[in-house]
Amino acid sequence: MIQNNLLEDLAKLEHQQWKKWAQHAIEQGSVPDHVKSRWSQYFVPYSNLDEDIKELDREYARKILDIFEKYKKS
Repeated sequence: MIQNNLLEDLAKLEHQQWKKWAQHAIEQGSVPDHVKSRWSQYFVPYSNLDEDIKELDREYARKILDIFEKYKKS
């Protein structure tokens, strides 16, 4: 249970980080219009995302957990 909560907390943080980066990229004008419209639908809280999109954030959260495990074994 703790592992699942940690995974979701890290995924939520990943989403917040991505959202901030994506909004900055759009503000800088470095993103084509068709990408802006696609990305903007995901500028919502993590809890409002569809499961398939949440899974993209979870992929990076799992990578973080793998790094923690690597150092835990050291």
